[in-house]
Amino acid sequence: MAISDSRMVTTKPANGSPLSNPRWPKLKNVVIREVRDRESVILGSIVEPHDGTPEGVIAAAQAATDRMYAEFGTTSNGESRMCATDATGNPR
Repeated sequence: MAISDSRMVTTKPANGSPLSNPRWPKLKNVVIREVRDRESVILGSIVEPHDGTPEGVIAAAQAATDRMYAEFGTTSNGESRMCATDATGNPR
């Protein structure tokens, strides 16, 4: 899956999760937010690009969190996992 849009994808649970589905391709230089509600039910996922710098990762993480609250009604910040990948697509 090539993602080139500056506004990254939002998935719903039926599409799987980039964090737990091995069939998803490696996404390089992105922050992935797996959105969950207070009961830890997965609502979807948000993917935001970053430039590989610590500042870029922080900005992408903030953008993913902002989108989480805007795009999903009932979310839990504490239950929603987040990770960043490096230029090879590995979590860092």
